[in-house]
Amino acid sequence: MIKVTYEPQKHTVTVEGHSGSAPKGEDLVCAAATILTVTLAELVDSVSHERVIEMRDGYAKIHGDKRSAAYFDFARTGFKLLAGDYPEHLMLADKYE
Repeated sequence: MIKVTYEPQKHTVTVEGHSGSAPKGEDLVCAAATILTVTLAELVDSVSHERVIEMRDGYAKIHGDKRSAAYFDFARTGFKLLAGDYPEHLMLADKYE
């Protein structure tokens, strides 16, 4: 299962795990989550001065600043849609502090 944690006050998204919905290379849930994650990282990198982007197999953490807030909201919408369609393979956790 992929777990996505969205922390809007911190402008942070963490993506962990693998969906396991199909074999590697054929997993559409993983492909969709990956493109959302990589696109978010690129957008945050293009506008945020205070950015931290960590990416490795099965893990990504993207932290931006207020300039990138809309990009985080956009990505959250995509993850929410995926979680709604594939709840057994992707979970979205909103963390408000």
